[in-house]
Amino acid sequence: MLNYRTRKISHRFYDEIVKVMLLLWSLKNQSQTLNVVSKCYAN
Repeated sequence: MLNYRTRKISHRFYDEIVKVMLLLWSLKNQSQTLNVVSKCYAN
């Protein structure tokens, strides 16, 4: 039970890191990436 909770929390944490990394990466490469990121956030 504890292991399951820990996995759930770490999965959410990983999700947030991915979002932040995508955001920072899109700021570096706005012209190419902005459309892709906006599509991801639209869904």
